[in-house]
Amino acid sequence: MTAIAAQLEHEYPISTDTGASNVVPLRPAIFPANSVRSADLVRRRSFVLLIACANVSSLLLARAASREREMAIRTRDRRQPVWRIARHC
Repeated sequence: MTAIAAQLEHEYPISTDTGASNVVPLRPAIFPANSVRSADLVRRRSFVLLIACANVSSLLLARAASREREMAIRTRDRRQPVWRIARHC
């Protein structure tokens, strides 16, 4: 690495005004140590969001099931289309 750094300093004297080069391992440079923690945080937040969506869909399904009988009675008695009754409620 020293030979390569010396050659680069010789070829590009203006851009290497400090005269020193720094070599770092590739993996820590691309994947810093805190990226593991942030990936874990993203996974946990995604899991919480998934649970929240499941709860909301469960509540909506329970509400629709409880109103099924009401809708059947309204459509039978008033002879109105379902979409009009659903829009009214």
